[in-house]
Amino acid sequence: MKNEIVIKFIKYTVFSALSILLLWLFISYLLLFSGKSVNQNAPEYLVSTFEQYIQISDKQIKVSKEGEGILKEENLWLQVLNKEGSVVYEFNVPNQVLKKYTPFQIVYYCANSDVLKGYTIFSSELEDGYGILLGCNSSVVTKMSVKINGHRQSIIYKELIIFIVITGIMLSISGYLFAKLIGRPVGLIINGITEVSEGKYHISKGNERIRLYREVFDVLEQLCYKLKEGERERLKLEKMKSEWIASISHDLKTPLSSIKGYTELLLTPEYEFDDEEEQQFLDIIDNSVDYIEELIEELRISQKLKEGTYPLKIRNVDMLVLITECIDEVLGIKEFNRRNIKFDVLQDMIQYPCDIGLMKRCIINLLINAFVHNKEPAEVKIRLEIQEKLNIIISDNGKGIKDEDLPYLFERYFRGGNTEVQGTGLGLAIVKDIIAAHKGIIEVKSVLGGGTKFNIKI
Repeated sequence: MKNEIVIKFIKYTVFSALSILLLWLFISYLLLFSGKSVNQNAPEYLVSTFEQYIQISDKQIKVSKEGEGILKEENLWLQVLNKEGSVVYEFNVPNQVLKKYTPFQIVYYCANSDVLKGYTIFSSELEDGYGILLGCNSSVVTKMSVKINGHRQSIIYKELIIFIVITGIMLSISGYLFAKLIGRPVGLIINGITEVSEGKYHISKGNERIRLYREVFDVLEQLCYKLKEGERERLKLEKMKSEWIASISHDLKTPLSSIKGYTELLLTPEYEFDDEEEQQFLDIIDNSVDYIEELIEELRISQKLKEGTYPLKIRNVDMLVLITECIDEVLGIKEFNRRNIKFDVLQDMIQYPCDIGLMKRCIINLLINAFVHNKEPAEVKIRLEIQEKLNIIISDNGKGIKDEDLPYLFERYFRGGNTEVQGTGLGLAIVKDIIAAHKGIIEVKSVLGGGTKFNIKI
């Protein structure tokens, strides 16, 4: 786009310059050769008026102080000649200037600049047959005479005025056309940006869409599309957050209700409970407290990982041992103690530097996620592979995930279509953040009714 604007500007500039030149030449031709004869051979003003500073008395030539002051100030030299062409008075004259002139020399010297090298000479007639020669540096004034048949006119002034008028008209026309070319689409762009700022994510593609700014319009369309998608995602995220807050409130309310209810029972004096009943109540209260602590810890870790402020404690660990511990911990949970996890590995030891606590949480979250969303007899498998990176593959043969849910699987607060499952909706988001903190990636593939496979590459 930048090059196109420059090219357009150059075209308009060249067009304007050529138009001005051609029109000026045409009008000048009419003035010079339209039948009106013009003769320009006027002497310089100072030469023709310098007589007022010269006094001639009894053949004595004298220049007034004012005249000498003008000659000095303007860096001019002066010679006064008699009828024979001899110099009878001179002032401020260079060494190479003649002391006597023939008529031919006077005509020749005054007709052209630099005949007397470095000087331009002008002449004028005085009274009593005297004449003056006035010289100046030719770098300051160069003498030019134009001889045309006919009477004398100030052609230079007329042509200058004509040139200025033509230039003004042509530049005004070119400026208007160029401003229209540039300004109209700029106005459309400004209107488009204004509409975007008002939440109207649509740019018109009508006849006003000028080729010169097609890149700008394309970028605006892309911006509108991204803003529209961003607005859609924002609304979806707001909805997910609202649902998540409602879910968290429910998840917190349930254990708190248990704690409150069983505490009130234990503190009621009208009832007496044996040791077994009291222990049962205390176990329920303890489990509820553990659940709340786990919920709060998950929220804390999620926020720290999101901000990138979680302190990693990296050290080498045997991944076989770490995964085995994760399997034992998951199968030790009461609701999962009857489930099975198959662990496949081709090596006896695989050392990898990682934060043990976070990596265990990551794998445990994936295993629990597989059990929670897939009831028996669905199977869960873990396989370790070393390719370019360490691959931890966790798969199941359960019900799978809908295609429309896959892009949002690692988003915070996303719980998919299964609203019956309790939890923060942060489990998989934490998994992704943990892997990212270890400079790795996690991929997911799923077939509805055919199971899901997570592949961690670190």
